[in-house]
Amino acid sequence: MLNSNTGVQFVRKEIALKKKQWVLIRDCLEGEQKIKDKGVEYLPYPSTSKPDCNRADDNRYQAYKDRAVFLNVTRRTLYELLAQVFIKSPVVDTLENDLIKYLLDNATGNGVSLNQCAKQSLNYALAYAYGGVFVDFPETNGAVSLADFEKGGYRPTITPYSPFDIKNFRVEDVGAEERLTLVVLGENYFDFSSDGFEVKEKQQLRVLRLVDGVYKQIIYRSKSDDNVLRVNDFKEYKTITPTDADGKTLDYIPFYYVGMENNNPYPDNPIMYDLASLNIAHYRNSADYENTMFIAGQATLFVSGLEGNKSMPVGSTDTPAIKLGSEHAINLKNGGTAGLLQAKADSGLAESMEKKEKQMSAFGAKFLDSDNVAKTAYQVKVENPSQGSILANCADNVSDAYTKALKTAHRLCGLDDSKVLFELNTDFEYN
Repeated sequence: MLNSNTGVQFVRKEIALKKKQWVLIRDCLEGEQKIKDKGVEYLPYPSTSKPDCNRADDNRYQAYKDRAVFLNVTRRTLYELLAQVFIKSPVVDTLENDLIKYLLDNATGNGVSLNQCAKQSLNYALAYAYGGVFVDFPETNGAVSLADFEKGGYRPTITPYSPFDIKNFRVEDVGAEERLTLVVLGENYFDFSSDGFEVKEKQQLRVLRLVDGVYKQIIYRSKSDDNVLRVNDFKEYKTITPTDADGKTLDYIPFYYVGMENNNPYPDNPIMYDLASLNIAHYRNSADYENTMFIAGQATLFVSGLEGNKSMPVGSTDTPAIKLGSEHAINLKNGGTAGLLQAKADSGLAESMEKKEKQMSAFGAKFLDSDNVAKTAYQVKVENPSQGSILANCADNVSDAYTKALKTAHRLCGLDDSKVLFELNTDFEYN
């Protein structure tokens, strides 16, 4: 069953269907340790005969996995794409007012700058083709004074959300447009113990919804202490009715989606999944190649002409014993021989790895290219039209979402938002 949760824990089908792809991409981005920790999920046991095929905890499999190399092409490619955009600083207009200028340095309220938030959102758009930006404002008791703003107690915050934290949404027709009426976000909160030292991280769900045309937040917190989610595990904790600086409620949900193709609430197909899948296949080839090299690289002693015809390990207690080294000799019968056998490693695995590296290069991993000939900017753009288009589209989508978020922040503070603009660089210079 795709989704067994009901009520507030319900996960939208479109999101649940993308989760498996997102997990593979995330594991690749986290790197080799994460990939190897998942064992047979990404690296099957080398033997396909039962019961060996399930023995992922034995020494042979551990050595097989340890010798494998995970070349993190996925993460390197993503970082290079991000660098293309942020080689120039974003353009941010009309943040002169001191009441909101602080967003440049502390957009989230916990020290993350606006540029860093935008970079994180672009990361989500490129890697998963999905993410969101949430503008929050505390509940007020009437209008907020200038002194209240200056104390920092009543300021809007802008926070990026990953696709893993977006659980559910609903859109409804209002006149000629679709309006967002529900968003469910997964979050963590800290539960401080009574002794003042121990801290437990627990889960909660933040429900953003329109109730009779009024924007409200309902917080649900997990009832379990072991942080393992169960069916119907959340209970309502509190309800918040956010208001603007004049004490007025909102008639819209200040949450803005970021995608690869567009910014609607429905997840796009993550193009990075193809690269991540190839990255895992390359990792499996590496495990077989390194294992073959290990076995083939070990010379095996063979001796003919000894008494008896059974195979004897070096140092065996059976007679006659074979002792190796410059201080020992092996006495053989007439016609007896001794030597070392060493197999040659099969080059097919190496060729398979090289082929996948070329495929990953075609998917955007340009650092794998062996052609170091200098090219003009025009040549590079002509050779990379797809990559340039996707990168520019993601950058534009992030720019659009953050412009809307900044406009909302201005309106919440009672400021003019007519000239607000946030724009990421789209003048790329490929390497």
